[in-house]
Amino acid sequence: MHSAEHVTPLKLLSMLTTSLSAFERAEDDMQTAGFAACRRLLQTLAGTAGVFGPRAQFSAPRDGEFMAQCVARGLGLGDRPDAVRAIDAALVMSAEHELSAPTFATRICASTGADLHACVAAAMLTQSGSMQVGGAVEVEALIDALPFGLEPEDALPLAAASGFKSNELPCFGHPLYDGEDPRSAVLLDFIGRLDTHGPDTPRVQALVAGARQAGQHPNVFAALVILCKAIGLPNGSGAMLHTLARTSGWIAHAMEQRLTGAMLRPRAKYMGQHHPR
Repeated sequence: MHSAEHVTPLKLLSMLTTSLSAFERAEDDMQTAGFAACRRLLQTLAGTAGVFGPRAQFSAPRDGEFMAQCVARGLGLGDRPDAVRAIDAALVMSAEHELSAPTFATRICASTGADLHACVAAAMLTQSGSMQVGGAVEVEALIDALPFGLEPEDALPLAAASGFKSNELPCFGHPLYDGEDPRSAVLLDFIGRLDTHGPDTPRVQALVAGARQAGQHPNVFAALVILCKAIGLPNGSGAMLHTLARTSGWIAHAMEQRLTGAMLRPRAKYMGQHHPR
């Protein structure tokens, strides 16, 4: 049997989401199940933060506790106000971003009449791609490969020496934004507001500064990893926060799509050669 260290947060969240569908009644649809099922799903996912914290066990939400507080407690940060505020900002900035690929997968799934958990699980699995939050793993590997005491001007050369493309750092840049991802700007600003910084803070700040000098800006996935490193959280935390937050957005999209009563069925057009008969 594998220990928790072999299970990434994204894998665990997707497995739990699928498993929770067993507790829903077959006759309940997304509307009649309502907020109770949504709340149960979000509370369960928030509690999984404890699995990746120092106690390595599920951390059930407490009465009256906000999601950010539950996550911070599970990850071993206690009730640190600065950490709770930073995590809360990460959740808010990650909750919604138009029709990204995982969100579109949610809507397609919902349009077929699939239940809430199937819709969210479909999005989570789509989310695992390297162009989505799955790319956070590469950002963590990049940061871990850089030395302590890093200077901004050395960031890109050392990234290249470690096997990364210095002109195309993982999760730096976003097709919708010519400059900086506005969500990233908010998240990176919270690093300066932390009362206690993790040991990786100097080198992540040097990486961001060096990349910016070359016209590269971290997108929201990289910014989440960088913020989590600055807080002192373990690898995988950024992906977990994004997926947890985006789940609330996926739920809203699924319920909204269900209200339309229409199935999303794009048509395909043959683009090959037409051979004469």
